[in-house]
Amino acid sequence: MIKNFFKNHPIHKKIVIYFDLFNLLAPLNYFLIWSMLSVGMYLGLFILDQSPQFIINHHYKVFFLFFGISTIMSSYYIDQQLVQSNKRSSINFIKEKYSINFIQKFNKYLIISGIVLLFFSSWINFLLGIILFIFNKFLLKNHFNDNFILRLIHQLLVGFIISTSGLIYVLHGNQMFPMILVYLKLIMPYLFLYIGVFIILNLKEFNDYKTSKLLCLISSLLIIFGILLSIQFNEPLASISLIVSLPFFLYSLIRGLNKDYQRVYTYPLAILNFFCMTIFPYLFVLSFIVFYLTKYYNWHRFNFHFPTFLVEND
Repeated sequence: MIKNFFKNHPIHKKIVIYFDLFNLLAPLNYFLIWSMLSVGMYLGLFILDQSPQFIINHHYKVFFLFFGISTIMSSYYIDQQLVQSNKRSSINFIKEKYSINFIQKFNKYLIISGIVLLFFSSWINFLLGIILFIFNKFLLKNHFNDNFILRLIHQLLVGFIISTSGLIYVLHGNQMFPMILVYLKLIMPYLFLYIGVFIILNLKEFNDYKTSKLLCLISSLLIIFGILLSIQFNEPLASISLIVSLPFFLYSLIRGLNKDYQRVYTYPLAILNFFCMTIFPYLFVLSFIVFYLTKYYNWHRFNFHFPTFLVEND
């Protein structure tokens, strides 16, 4: 009865129109952002020789950190949609309802809000937030996203800044320099995972069969190398996340169907988020809200069943 109400009752068509600006934030990207922050926080605790599991006692500043970084990245996603608008971009639908001037003002409020939130997290996170904002603006202005390699470097650096923000939050007040050197080593398996997913996600740029297979092989080797490194470091989160994710990369290499590629850029990040939730349970609450709120919006706004973990057969 409850499911039928949320899925079929006509009142939701009237409610969902108020969620258009929420959709403009590109909220599904929060899963990637929050996983990066969680990994950084986890590695900080790991470096402090703790074995974090099911941590529910968080200082309020951690929420400023999460929402501050998320807001700054949402402003970047809006700018990206304005610059690189295409037929499938949600910005086209939003522009029919709001003016460009309104969207740009809304974006400025997001930036200011994000910076202010990070200021109340810590002054170092505040500086990292400013660096993240300037870095994104510079790369977008110079069209770095138009090139595969430059886009990969951009994504890695953004991920590194976000993850480091989580690390700094945990290590703030300790002697950070020697610990950051350890962090640079421990973060490598996660970077290999992100590179592997990024390569598969962008395979459509390469129409050549041999090139696609070579890139799938590189992605699989990166995951295997990441597993070996994480085992060598005796780091459980990376090792279990990459081991569980490896079969999806091997399927993309051996079989190479479209559904195999879809699973690579869907499941590994979901797996990493799942294991992060066992350390930071509040991450589940945030992810649950965003996932079903986005699903609710897409269903009643566009009659579109998304997001979903179901990958249909070819």
